[in-house]
Amino acid sequence: MKYCDYCSLEVKIAGFKMNYKGSIKIFCCEGCKAIYTLFGDTHIVKNEEHDFAAKLMNR
Repeated sequence: MKYCDYCSLEVKIAGFKMNYKGSIKIFCCEGCKAIYTLFGDTHIVKNEEHDFAAKLMNR
């Protein structure tokens, strides 16, 4: 299983990738990729925020 380099949710759809500082980053959606493009690794989602997002996704 692969996980989003921004929010840590499982990546279910391939194709949201980018090269960042020499390494390939993968994302679960275009939104996470866009935010990472804007902010880089300075605004990674904290575990508490991830847990909340995961609960919303699994309603």
